[in-house]
Amino acid sequence: TLQDSLAMLTPLLKGLKVRRAHLLRAAQDSFLLSTELADYLVEKGVAFRDAHEIVGKIVQDAQKRGVALTDLTLRELRRFSRKIDADIFNYMTLEQSLARKSTIGGTGPQAVRRQIQRLQRQIRSGAGRSGS
Repeated sequence: TLQDSLAMLTPLLKGLKVRRAHLLRAAQDSFLLSTELADYLVEKGVAFRDAHEIVGKIVQDAQKRGVALTDLTLRELRRFSRKIDADIFNYMTLEQSLARKSTIGGTGPQAVRRQIQRLQRQIRSGAGRSGS
């Protein structure tokens, strides 16, 4: 099954066309950053359970009003928690979100670069070849 899957994957990847602008637009969907808002609150001393509830209310409010999470003003955000300060706007960006995911296996640019380098070294050394 694995060999068949890999055999199908190869032509698929060769024909893959990456549209960076589309990917970036999709990734900047502000509700994807709601987890960042919860993490921010936790860093400010709010228990995760409470942060999750606060963020849920913020997201519901934004959706009801038809606005993006990132379009809310500090005053609007502070209606839900006094722990939210002006630094939230630097925290809740796609770039900062990715940068914080720097652990092994993370999706941050540095973590991905490290993984690519590790895999390139494995390929060069012949590690992982079947039948060897």
